[in-house]
Amino acid sequence: MKNIFSSNPIVILTSILLCCFQSNSSFAQNYWERTPGPGTVIVYDFIFKDDFVLIGTWLGGMYKSTDAGETWNHLENEFSNKSVYSLELLPNGNILAGSGNGIHFSSDNGETWTQSSLTDFLVSTITLDDAGSIYVGSVYENNIYRSNDYGVNWTALNSDIWGIRSIVTKDINLIVVASDAGIYRSSDTGATWQNVLPPNQSINDLTLIHNGNFAAISNFGDFYISSDEGMNWDSISTINNSARIIFSSSNGDIYLGSYGVYRSTNEGISWTKLNFLQSSGMVRSIAENNNFFFAGTYFSGVFRSVDSGNNWSQSSSGINNSTISTMEKGLINKVYAISVPAGLSVTSDNGENWSILNTMGPVTSFTASPNGTIFASSGGSLMGVILRSIDSGTYWDIILQVDSAITQVNVNFDNSVYAIINHKLFKSSNNGNDWFEIQLTSPAEFIKSVTFNNIGYIFCETGTGYFRSSDNGGNWEYLVSTPEGIVIFGITKTNEMYATASDSNFYRSTDFGNSWNSIYKSNGNAVKSFADDSEGNLFILLSGTGVLRSADNGIIWEEINSGLDNVSLNNLIITDNDYILAGTSGEGVYKSVNKTTSLENSFAELPASFLLEQNYPNPFNPTTNIRFKIAESGYVSLKIFDVLGNEIETLISGEKPSGDYEVKFDGRSLSSGIYFYQLRSGEIIQTKKMILIR
Repeated sequence: MKNIFSSNPIVILTSILLCCFQSNSSFAQNYWERTPGPGTVIVYDFIFKDDFVLIGTWLGGMYKSTDAGETWNHLENEFSNKSVYSLELLPNGNILAGSGNGIHFSSDNGETWTQSSLTDFLVSTITLDDAGSIYVGSVYENNIYRSNDYGVNWTALNSDIWGIRSIVTKDINLIVVASDAGIYRSSDTGATWQNVLPPNQSINDLTLIHNGNFAAISNFGDFYISSDEGMNWDSISTINNSARIIFSSSNGDIYLGSYGVYRSTNEGISWTKLNFLQSSGMVRSIAENNNFFFAGTYFSGVFRSVDSGNNWSQSSSGINNSTISTMEKGLINKVYAISVPAGLSVTSDNGENWSILNTMGPVTSFTASPNGTIFASSGGSLMGVILRSIDSGTYWDIILQVDSAITQVNVNFDNSVYAIINHKLFKSSNNGNDWFEIQLTSPAEFIKSVTFNNIGYIFCETGTGYFRSSDNGGNWEYLVSTPEGIVIFGITKTNEMYATASDSNFYRSTDFGNSWNSIYKSNGNAVKSFADDSEGNLFILLSGTGVLRSADNGIIWEEINSGLDNVSLNNLIITDNDYILAGTSGEGVYKSVNKTTSLENSFAELPASFLLEQNYPNPFNPTTNIRFKIAESGYVSLKIFDVLGNEIETLISGEKPSGDYEVKFDGRSLSSGIYFYQLRSGEIIQTKKMILIR
């Protein structure tokens, strides 16, 4: 690891030229950019108009594609972080959107939206009859609303049908409804209703097939046909699986959305399961446009087929409103991301492209071993499981199941697997096939976490402090010289250890935890994630602050948040070729624009109208002058720090007009050594070194 605080005088004088700062993104290139994935989101509905496709999603608003689903762009409007459950294209060219707050309509292809008179109603389905009347229903209500003026005004039909899943109209007067209470029918435009298929199970969807008959699918995969305008229903077949959507294609084939897509070419008598959509989970919507078939999934975005559904490929590039709970490095440049509650995705090109591997549920921990095996733990306090994948995350086996919580699984450099089960430490030496308990000092030990350095030392955080083992868990020693309340948040590639403590300081150990030095006074917020690159630059995610970077072993930290748009961050990871990725809550993954080791990310360009000059004389004894220039009036601070990050003196703190300034600093009360002076002006921060020689 490089050390710019070396005692070598040549290194010291050279390092004076290097400065750390954060620049305003309006003047310099942003540090971060948003990646186009992972595309893990619920897709509720599709519409096609002119040359674009529009989808409605869960908690992500709408995305539009102008290249037949190759890429998607998020529409930034009032729905940006809300759910859009249903979409409909009207004869006048307007688009209707059903949300949790009623109906909205757009006359500019979805860019802006106007609220209709129907509010406070979650619209889960929209349909249009031959006369242009619009019908809407909700799975959470027991009513249907109708509009005869393209959605401006609405009338309640008082249908008293609970849990409406789908509405289908035929001609002008006939309406058929799929609901949690079976199938209902009205032949007088909704004035009266008849339950024509009793509620022995929920009916999830309806459609009209090519010969004019009605078709329906139940929650349990039972397929029904009515050949008499919805009066009577015949049970034709079952797919022995839960089903959510039914779709009739232009050539007369019928498709069912389940865990994958099923197709029937004989009106539902028999079904063929098509390509499994790369473990995409439940298919929520199916649509056809020109030569393309589209499938919208629960938590796995959009898939597309160019051969009538025989084969599918993921088509979710740009759909990136997922929440990332975990990121972990794998082999050969791979980075895995777990989206809540979607599942597992992987990138091999620093986040430029993502592939969905599996829709595994929420996990408590996730780790990749040096031999390529991946482990995950899952479950609550009543049951915990450890899962293993030997094919890079596509398929998983449960290798351990217990009636206790499994809070962590981790792998040492020698492929030994460790797990914390009910706050006890367990180990497997054969890739997770067999497990045995490791006792640190007594049966009463309360294990909180287990981590390793890259030469095999094991560190266990317990209720009474940290224990260390240098022989694969055979013997343990208590780390007695640790600060009170210490929590190790990171171990670097060169085995330096970093921690926080009760006094809010950052601490560093270079001797495997035998001793600790205070290096930085923080604000007391928790460190949520830690990463280090190949040149020894440190990165932390500090709760309430964002991402901080240090190039000097943690003594001085700078914020690097430009381009993040104030998103909530969950985790950081450095790729094999030194890009940094940040997982967010609700906005997918961000990546650094440049490598963390590149000049562009080490020293951003300051505006010409902002300048902090090198102090003169330097070295100095006992006084020196500091000159700076600020571009705009505002709050300005100029402070002096020692090498441990302790504030020594505040030279300026207050409102200042734009202009040139010079301040004298008197160091006669200080000992010889390296000090730092830091200027803050608005969002711009710059730090430089100076040397006091007595």
